[in-house]
Amino acid sequence: MAAQPHDLTVVAALCSAIKERNALLETIKSKDAMFEACQAQTAQNMAEKMFCERAQKKLEKYEEILRDNGLEGVEEVIAKLEYLGEMVKGLKGGTEEAGASERISRTVGDSKVLLRGG
Repeated sequence: MAAQPHDLTVVAALCSAIKERNALLETIKSKDAMFEACQAQTAQNMAEKMFCERAQKKLEKYEEILRDNGLEGVEEVIAKLEYLGEMVKGLKGGTEEAGASERISRTVGDSKVLLRGG
């Protein structure tokens, strides 16, 4: 018995539907993978946000401790110490500046006053 033209049309339609279904399944798998990646990224971002919030709270706590102990000028002391370090490097390199020792003594004196809270 020979296949009727109608039967061939039905078979072609079924093959086309199966191919379309398979393509849709692949699309769904791809979208699921992207969704899982987005969920992982969101979870990582939330963890980083919580870490940053905890770090901010710690920083605020330490700043409060500095204020309570009268050490708010620590940044100034650090800047002066860095300046001293640069001057020492300059002196070691043989590039002696005029009056460098006087400025070093003045800076050290100012730093001691700041550390004592005066």
